[in-house]
Amino acid sequence: MIIGINIDGVLRNHLNKLIITHKKYHQSEIDVKDIVDYDLEKYFKFTDDDDSLDKFLYEDCSLEIFGSADEIEDNVITKLNTFISKNREKLTVKIMTRECGRAIPATLFFLSKTGSMCKEIKFINSYEEMWDECDILVTTFPKVLETKPKNKISIKIERNYNKKIKSNKIIKNLSDFLEDEDYINKITSTKTVDYKELN
Repeated sequence: MIIGINIDGVLRNHLNKLIITHKKYHQSEIDVKDIVDYDLEKYFKFTDDDDSLDKFLYEDCSLEIFGSADEIEDNVITKLNTFISKNREKLTVKIMTRECGRAIPATLFFLSKTGSMCKEIKFINSYEEMWDECDILVTTFPKVLETKPKNKISIKIERNYNKKIKSNKIIKNLSDFLEDEDYINKITSTKTVDYKELN
């Protein structure tokens, strides 16, 4: 059984760091509570025509945003390391993210500085591809949740921007999932299968 874990919003507080960095260079006043959907270009504006959110994230400020961000909850990487060590015989954990450009080395820096011992790190081109890599996925991203195949399990960490999106389970942080041994045993011992609806 393979458990996929998104980095952003689950392990790394990239949204808060994006807000701080955008304010530093563009004097914006964005509150994370105001972000109610994940169309970030609606919230992060740029005055120069040559600037864009993608350029800001993946070229200009990658290390500052992705590398220097804090863990989203205290010691979450340490808790994940413990979970991986404890369950290595029956589970594989993959850390996954959809980064490109300079955000890739910045993400590896983040994982290094926080002491991640996860051996499987995947940089994915699209949110849909994440489902090809795992059976269970812990995420905050609406597009990932919306593209879940029927034979997979989604665990949603609830945020303002994903409240209306369905999932198999809703939690408030990764620790809730890692510490719920009964639920983990239940989903890892249950085989999910495709089915055909009868008319």
